[in-house]
Amino acid sequence: MPYPSEHSCRLHEPGLYDEDSFRRIKRGNLVLIIGKKKGKTETEAQAYRYPVGDWEEAEARAHCKKAGGEFEPASEEDKAMPVGFEDWVMAAQDESVLDFEMKFHGSPRSPYGTHSSKGYPGGRAGWQKAWRVYLSGIPQGPIQGTIRRVSMIAAGMKCSIPEMSAEDLGPRPGGEGKLEGKLYETPDDYGLDKWKTPGDDDLNQEDIQLTCQDLEDLKRLCLQEIAARQKAREKEEGEKGLRLRELEQEIGAEDFMIGFGGEIKAVDSTSGKVGGYLVRFSIAGERDLTGVDYFAEDTYYGPRDGDGADTMVHHGMALKAGLEGLATRILAPIKTRRDAVGIWAETVLDLADEYEKVIYEMVQAGKLKWSSGTAARLARRETDGKISRWPIVEGSLTPTPMEPRLPAVMPLKAYLVLEAGTAEPGAGAGALGLEVVKARARVEMLLADVENAGS
Repeated sequence: MPYPSEHSCRLHEPGLYDEDSFRRIKRGNLVLIIGKKKGKTETEAQAYRYPVGDWEEAEARAHCKKAGGEFEPASEEDKAMPVGFEDWVMAAQDESVLDFEMKFHGSPRSPYGTHSSKGYPGGRAGWQKAWRVYLSGIPQGPIQGTIRRVSMIAAGMKCSIPEMSAEDLGPRPGGEGKLEGKLYETPDDYGLDKWKTPGDDDLNQEDIQLTCQDLEDLKRLCLQEIAARQKAREKEEGEKGLRLRELEQEIGAEDFMIGFGGEIKAVDSTSGKVGGYLVRFSIAGERDLTGVDYFAEDTYYGPRDGDGADTMVHHGMALKAGLEGLATRILAPIKTRRDAVGIWAETVLDLADEYEKVIYEMVQAGKLKWSSGTAARLARRETDGKISRWPIVEGSLTPTPMEPRLPAVMPLKAYLVLEAGTAEPGAGAGALGLEVVKARARVEMLLADVENAGS
């Protein structure tokens, strides 16, 4: 399929890749469409795009041939496709719609190959239902991008689309989650060998293009889908919050211990994967932090070394004003593996989520570290300071690093007192009260660094 503003070079069939893995990235004047092949974990280039403002057709064709790809020149302006989502994608430069191109290969089409409601089975009602099904299966970023593009197309067509908000539209028909239903997206779905032309049904080209009513309906459908997802998220977070409150009641902050690990780094910017050492091993001659406690290779960390444990943010406390929503959220479970250095842990952040994207940016800025958590009744310390038992029940992304003024492990209650800035020697922190007071200034500086990174 030719694009109106880019030459293209297909390296591999898109059907070989996981549908939700496609991303569009720019390298100089070359655009790459990358994705993960089915059953693979690493991304690779699926196609190249050559913006016509940067590449002559002959130059792009030669580059594609050298790469072993299938070249297709950009469409001429007077031969551009009817107004449809493919055109919207290539015209838009906003980051939130960069993955439209791959996502919309499965969108509903009329028997003429356009996205309008004209001729769609079931009339306008059938067309609306098909779009509900389609929108329920794609990420929210492209949906929000669609709303912006609808407004731009409507302005160009001089359509008067009323202002609307998700709160005013009522629930999305069809229930929660991804909807089921048949989509007509290829000529074969219509029993045709190729798309019909307007002349086949005594129509003009204008008759098969998107109308102002189509655009208004699409905006409404997008907003209803966003509202449905928000409602589902609130329900999920409510259930997770209840789970956290139950956990707090079971062990209590006073009976919960935390141990500080290593810096968290971005592992894969495409998937949002981050990782670092949740626990670092040391020996008696290399005491961590205060010289009191240390973790060892033969310490018992639970039957799976924490693999599959919940991921929290700052042990359920807000990192800063405006990020309270993260305090009660349970992120993707950690995946751990053991090596000679310690226990490496990874989790995946949802980059389409505004809160988790902030966390990812803090990781990129080097502001977050791992810390592990366990119930105090499960932990065991030997006389030389070795932690002999530390079953990991939680991995937390926290701004508190392993610093000389902070113990390797400490009660969560002591940490709460520290962060509140009210610690007194021996008050609320048991034997660690003095260390807590000495560490307060350092932690306050660290929290200030996090606030600057997230602003």
